[in-house]
Amino acid sequence: MDTLSSRLAAADLLRQQGQLAQAASLYADLWREQPDCAPAAFQLGTLALSSGDPRAALPVLEAAVRLSPNSPDYRNNLAAAHKELGHLAAAESEWQTALHLDPTYAPAVANLAELAQLQGDIPRATTLFAQALELDPTDAQSAKLLGDILLDRDQFAAAEQCYLQAHTHQFGDQSEFDQLDLLSRIGLARLKQEKLGEAESLFRLILASRPNLAEIHANLCFVLERQGNIAAAIAAGREALRLKPDLRLAYNNLAIALRADHQFHAARHLLAQALLTHPGEPLTEFNHGTICLQLGDYEAGWPGYEFRNQTVSLLPRTFAAPAWSGTAQPGGTLLIHPEQGFGDSIQFARLLDQAKQQFAGRLVLECPPELFDLFQSLPGVDELIRAGDPLPPYDAHLSLASLPGRLGLRFDDLAETRPYLHASPGLRALWSTRLAELTSQKPGAATSPRPRIGLVWQGNPKQAQDIHRSCPLATLLPLVRSLDADWFSLQKGPKGEAQLVDLPSDLPLIPLGPELASFADTAAVLAELDLLISVDTSIVHLAGAMGRPVWTLLAHTPDWRWEIDSSTSAWYPTMRLFRPDHYGDWASIVTQLTRALQARFPAQTRRAA
Repeated sequence: MDTLSSRLAAADLLRQQGQLAQAASLYADLWREQPDCAPAAFQLGTLALSSGDPRAALPVLEAAVRLSPNSPDYRNNLAAAHKELGHLAAAESEWQTALHLDPTYAPAVANLAELAQLQGDIPRATTLFAQALELDPTDAQSAKLLGDILLDRDQFAAAEQCYLQAHTHQFGDQSEFDQLDLLSRIGLARLKQEKLGEAESLFRLILASRPNLAEIHANLCFVLERQGNIAAAIAAGREALRLKPDLRLAYNNLAIALRADHQFHAARHLLAQALLTHPGEPLTEFNHGTICLQLGDYEAGWPGYEFRNQTVSLLPRTFAAPAWSGTAQPGGTLLIHPEQGFGDSIQFARLLDQAKQQFAGRLVLECPPELFDLFQSLPGVDELIRAGDPLPPYDAHLSLASLPGRLGLRFDDLAETRPYLHASPGLRALWSTRLAELTSQKPGAATSPRPRIGLVWQGNPKQAQDIHRSCPLATLLPLVRSLDADWFSLQKGPKGEAQLVDLPSDLPLIPLGPELASFADTAAVLAELDLLISVDTSIVHLAGAMGRPVWTLLAHTPDWRWEIDSSTSAWYPTMRLFRPDHYGDWASIVTQLTRALQARFPAQTRRAA
């Protein structure tokens, strides 16, 4: 071995042994003595870069690339130095050159992905991270960063797989904190998929090693609340705040747990405290606002409710005119557009006529296609268009869900509620005939009219609170058996309709869901029913807006619009609310419903043998 080779080997050994200063000194001597020694320049520049001195590394790595221009490794590290110094275009160019030299060179693809992420080009970053992992499945850093992107985009299952891949291939010298951080991300991805038991186990595993991690206690608080273990959730939240008194995540999660325990005023006070030091923090503002609304303090609640879209991942939407301030614009056009679910749209549609009067001009309503036929006769609407269709010219715009706050809606104003949605007479006639056909086809059909009752047990599975709000059909079947009535399933969606498959053949529940093509059909059916019994989902808003009798089954801690403990709804005078005695206690609701049915329809009550 010649002297140069042996000295390079000695420097490499020092570097591998962690004696970086000695290695750098030897590389510097070699490069000074042999200016054409590319490996010495490359290693010297790389050591400077890894020590946090990209300014010193840059000219040395540039020299190495001049000496050996066809090395992807040299180009890769030179690009990294450029990136650290903010020379992003130069970094991009060097990484692209490295890929030109070797299209399978995974580090360049991974670094281009990180550069795209830094520049805010998330779609490109996502594609490049996936390509990097195809080239090198052991790239733990790319797997973790791709998992973060997917988690932010609500692709929770895919995020979990990326985190698991990163965990499998994480570097042996990774710190304990980094290892626990990755486990925490896996737990969070599982929590978002409602894998609550698995998430809890991971959080407890982390705390067994590091019991002072406040963020993990805060996560545990959230997952315990989702499982209904409210007392333990509150304890975990308080521990998180003890460990880190300014942790916003802990304030929010503890407040949610307190709300689940019906300590509404304590939850409101806690969030108000958090806002003193972190005003404008979206999640805290939103949670504070909704708790104020639940307590009936609408004036205090609407400002916080305006932060709702900043707490979720939504594609931004731009408009050609400013948001409506609430002032009159005679001769102008106001565009009101949808934002949330069908139920929210139906609930807030009652305010359109007031908005038109206050705006003093034309009102154009954009609505989901599913609601288009139903909303044809809404008071105050001059023009109705389907979401996705071209917008007409307008002078101001506002989200439908922002109308209550912009109009200054107070809780006491709800006393003036009147029906504002109606079934189409033509559709109602068609459905009247159809329901008569269905009941006459039943074996042993009664000759005298019997009560017609609709039943819905499953809401939107994608809704964040669906785990609390939906009830298994099997739990409600005693209702159907208790009353001699014509029972109709108005259930829509595969998750709910699938529960009808194993229905006992002798159970008098007629499935209508597959025949309901739109909300206009549903409205026509509701107009022909004597009663709707449903969990908290869009159909109860429709029945309430039509002024039809509706009994709504609520979770132990329902949405803000259903208040705290009332058996009636201020939003819908014909609605009756049924609340469980404790978390997850659907059985007590069934008992309440059975008694209420017997009282309302005593002649049709089936007596136990």
